[in-house]
Amino acid sequence: MSSPVLARADRLMRRRSTRSADSDEVPVLVDGDSFVADSWAIANWLEDNWPDRPSLFGGAGGRAAACFVNQWADTTLTPAILPLVIVDVHDRLRPVDR
Repeated sequence: MSSPVLARADRLMRRRSTRSADSDEVPVLVDGDSFVADSWAIANWLEDNWPDRPSLFGGAGGRAAACFVNQWADTTLTPAILPLVIVDVHDRLRPVDR
């Protein structure tokens, strides 16, 4: 069961998402007709679609290492830290955002 704090955080994130991208996630990249949500997907999209710009990863090995760190953060780090900080985050929100 979700706590009231997590439920409010979820509503806040949904309210602030980019509606034209039809996504409940932030950040959202809008480039022409392309809508990409999630920071990892955005990084990969930029790397693949703007090859004339400096690489974000420095090649396939850098992308693989970044993928490992991203997955570790999503599956291990975030779930461990969230219970420690969620109440503090809630307490620091403006009343209208709670």
